[in-house]
Amino acid sequence: MESKTIRFVLKFLKRFCPDHLYEEIEGDLIQKFARDVGKFGERKARMKLIWNTCRFFRPEIIFRNKFSVKPTPLYMLRTNVILARRNMTRNKVFSSINVLGLSASIVVTILILQYVRFQLSYDDFHLQPENIYRVSTKVMLQNEVINHETNTYEGITAALKEDFPGIQAATSVYAFNSDNNFIRYEGDEKRLSPLQTFKALDVDSSFFNVFSFPLVAGNPTAVLKDPYSALISESLSIQYFSGNPIDKILEVYDGEEHIRYRITGVLKNIPLHSHIKFDLVVRGKEKDKNFLKSDIGFWDWGGQTYIRLQDPQDAGALESKLNYLAISNNGLKKDKDDYGRVSKFILQPLSDIHLFSHLSGEFEANGSAVLVYALLALGGIIIIIAWVNYINLSTAMADEKIKSIGIRKVIGASRAGLVAQLLTESAVFNILAVVISI
Repeated sequence: MESKTIRFVLKFLKRFCPDHLYEEIEGDLIQKFARDVGKFGERKARMKLIWNTCRFFRPEIIFRNKFSVKPTPLYMLRTNVILARRNMTRNKVFSSINVLGLSASIVVTILILQYVRFQLSYDDFHLQPENIYRVSTKVMLQNEVINHETNTYEGITAALKEDFPGIQAATSVYAFNSDNNFIRYEGDEKRLSPLQTFKALDVDSSFFNVFSFPLVAGNPTAVLKDPYSALISESLSIQYFSGNPIDKILEVYDGEEHIRYRITGVLKNIPLHSHIKFDLVVRGKEKDKNFLKSDIGFWDWGGQTYIRLQDPQDAGALESKLNYLAISNNGLKKDKDDYGRVSKFILQPLSDIHLFSHLSGEFEANGSAVLVYALLALGGIIIIIAWVNYINLSTAMADEKIKSIGIRKVIGASRAGLVAQLLTESAVFNILAVVISI
């Protein structure tokens, strides 16, 4: 019993103790064990021996050891690669199914990840996009939502621009297009010709204080400073103005009046991952009449209002202040039928609009967060299925591999060498599949 205990303890000690300390520690332990047998008895001496050995299992002893990992020589790696190639050539059907299955799954997964990345990157090109919010309006009657839309009231927009110190900038945006408006542009011969198709925004001078749409020509702080200024996209500039549209005239007709704008800048083509897509921007004079030609009131509907906050954490407090402002101005409603309706205002983070907002009046049909995350899960499942299929096929070929492994062991192959061969073969399969997929 004594010799077995000593052998076990010394074997454990040898695993972690540095060679230059081992003999000295070994002698001390054996000597102390002999004294403890005579003093306490064999059973207690064995326990003390184990405890004394474990006390040496500490960092200052372990880290004095020089750990070394013998790398696989290059010639062995080359040999393993050659063997893997021969196995693939010998089992062409098995190899083709494995490689093509893995590569197809990787291709599909990469495409899914690219799509998911695109969907999640909406509106991230703006400066500090986390500070930008859209103010949406939820109209309720007897605790039931009767309307939830992206537009808000003129009084709320005016208050956001003037009355709340935590807001860096606020802008109001109206969208129109070639379906309901007519635009003519000034050509090289000073004649006005019709603009075929367009998506346009009617904005105010604070537009570039909130958004960071890049410009090819013009200064963001000056291009919309003056009333009746206009911007066009780079593609429209090339198509209609041969790349030189500055100071040219755009005439907009909305069915009631003709308004002329002077082009003061050129927009870089709007990124595809923007929830607002347009190729033309105009800034008219400040609106003082509603569509009924009467003075604009607090509860007249306006456009979509975007704000830039100094601190995104103030969004919740600002919502409460807006809702209180609406209640305090309830008496300004012109239609008596509106008195029973309650309007609440919700700040939507800019990054959430594309995937999580499906309100009335959106600029375009937005994406679906459920679909994006479902596709992400599908990509993971596809990869897992491909790997499971690879493992199943490898298992089916196990009998032949066992024979070759047995032969190599008989002729003196080490366990580490056999493991290296199998890992190399798997690595060759996976690397080849990745190369084909890319």
